[in-house]
Amino acid sequence: MDYKKWFKAFLSIIVIYLTIVISLNLIVDPFEVFHTNIFLADKLHINNLRFNKTEYLDKNNDRYNAYVFGGSRASFFNSDSLNKCHNGLNFYNYWFSLANTDDYKNILQYMI
Repeated sequence: MDYKKWFKAFLSIIVIYLTIVISLNLIVDPFEVFHTNIFLADKLHINNLRFNKTEYLDKNNDRYNAYVFGGSRASFFNSDSLNKCHNGLNFYNYWFSLANTDDYKNILQYMI
């Protein structure tokens, strides 16, 4: 087998592999990123908290003018109680767990 046939075979295998992987990700979509709802959408729901909260704020950013931002300990802050204590502010509790400083930095940059 000369190098041209070998290269075409190798390239074909990579294209087939990528096609299968991308198709399975679109069909299964366990984190509901693509919203395809093709395969077990109701039964196979895995909560991706960071993605869901970011997507919610993208759609509802005009509803909030203050944010509680932090790790899992920030989940203990009640947004309704903060709204009552601070007149004129409408808080959103944007907590998520298992993040490192790069995660916080990237999400803050996205929010700003």
